[in-house]
Amino acid sequence: MDLSIERTASQKAEAERQALERQCKDLKVKNAELENLVKKGNKAVVAALETKIANLQEQLDSESAYVIYNLTGYGCDKFYSHGIVYYSFS
Repeated sequence: MDLSIERTASQKAEAERQALERQCKDLKVKNAELENLVKKGNKAVVAALETKIANLQEQLDSESAYVIYNLTGYGCDKFYSHGIVYYSFS
C-alpha cells in the first residue's frame, strides 16, 4: 500500500513537472515574440523620427533660402569664412 501511494505521488509530481516545462517553453516563445515586436516597434519609431527630421531640415533649408533671397534684395552681401555664412549690410 505504501508503495502504491508513493508511486501515485511520484506520477503526480512528474505530471506537474512536465506541465511546468511546457508552460515554461510556451512563455519563452511568447517572450521571444514580444521582444521581436518591441524591436520592430522601435525601428518604426526611429524611421518616423528620421522622416520628421528630414522634413524639418527641408523646411529649414527652404525658409533659409527665402530669407537669404530677401536679404540680398536689400543690399545684403553674403560671404563665407571657415564654413560659416556671414551677412553684411551695405
